[in-house]
Amino acid sequence: MDEICGDFIVRVIFQAFLTGATILIDKLIVRRRPAIVHRGRQLQAYLRLPEWMHIFASRDPGIQNEDLLVAAQFLGVACFLAMCGWIRAFALGIFWDFWVLGLMFVAPACTVIVAWFILVGARRKWLSRARYRNIADDPEKGVPPDEPDPYLERSIMLIWVHPWL
Repeated sequence: MDEICGDFIVRVIFQAFLTGATILIDKLIVRRRPAIVHRGRQLQAYLRLPEWMHIFASRDPGIQNEDLLVAAQFLGVACFLAMCGWIRAFALGIFWDFWVLGLMFVAPACTVIVAWFILVGARRKWLSRARYRNIADDPEKGVPPDEPDPYLERSIMLIWVHPWL
């Protein structure tokens, strides 16, 4: 009985932490979408990426709030994995360990690549919908700033619903 209660408490604390991190990402990153889109477009132009690799669309809004939230969550996971690798490296005093290199470089790189593919697919899907439905405006423009964001609410709901967490 104690194990079940302990597992439940750990799960609730973990889900509360993920909820807080999601709200923090929304307040600190997603709300600054215009600046992020501007810098992202500049970076895409500077790197001379081919059009199919762009994650920011050339028409406004550039990226949807939901996609930006997912990208920030993936970046948070990548930073957490790299931090675990650095902690293991300093604890062992060895940087050429298999787990250290995997946690510091390989796992974050794979996480960022997966997030990049998700964002490229989201951009292509948004552009195809905008092309065929004539939706050039930002669908999130009509939401007042003091109203709850439906994407944020859905993301928080998914944290508490999924049994794998």
